[in-house]
Amino acid sequence: MAHGHRAHTASVTSGRPLILASASPRRRALLKALGLSYRIRVPRVRERHAARHAHPQQLVRENARMKALAAA
Repeated sequence: MAHGHRAHTASVTSGRPLILASASPRRRALLKALGLSYRIRVPRVRERHAARHAHPQQLVRENARMKALAAA
């Protein structure tokens, strides 16, 4: 498997694993505790941080969108 991509086995409900675009150990533990299969693809995306005029929800959405596109 390519560098940065790891497959984990657990009970699968849809037959297709989720893509976790994060290196967070906590997120991995949550998915594993739920019994979900997932693959880790940590995108090389520089997260944006609080800007003067940005709302927290906008920052979260934009960071998630950038990670999803990079991991797809």
